[in-house]
Amino acid sequence: MFYFFSSWFYVIISIFIGVGAGVQLTMIAGISRQKGSLEAVFTSMVATGMIIISFLVGKSLLNNDVGLPLPFQKPIILSVILLLLIITLFLIMREIHWYYALTGLLSVPLLVGSGLIGPKIGLGIYISSTIVGSLIGSIVVDHFGAFGGLQVPISFQRILGAILLILGVILIRGMSK
Repeated sequence: MFYFFSSWFYVIISIFIGVGAGVQLTMIAGISRQKGSLEAVFTSMVATGMIIISFLVGKSLLNNDVGLPLPFQKPIILSVILLLLIITLFLIMREIHWYYALTGLLSVPLLVGSGLIGPKIGLGIYISSTIVGSLIGSIVVDHFGAFGGLQVPISFQRILGAILLILGVILIRGMSK
């Protein structure tokens, strides 16, 4: 019984992670319209790297093993990499809207969730849940035409599509246990 409730808790978290991923992809598309697609991916990767390295610096400073080979276990090396990423992101952000730096923040839960949540509920359920969330996030972002995107109003067909995907997650989850 406890497994049932805890696994649905992870499914709901995965859906929220997917919402963030959907918004992130829309933001990357917004950067792409301003600078180009490779530049958009580069911006997101630098921001993501900055956040991940920040966590590794913190973990390293707390004298916890970061599980990386030498020299990346040393806080000073990680701090130098972090400083380089901060400078790089600062230089990138001079030419685009500041809020696009959040693309890095939105990708970290997806990456961490695949390692933490995926093994607990199964990768099929995790991935299908994040796809549902991504679709929901994208539908909302499209409705408002956020980040310079095409404005596509919420419609019955789009809601029905999301509901069918949610039913798919329920069926996949139901079949797994």
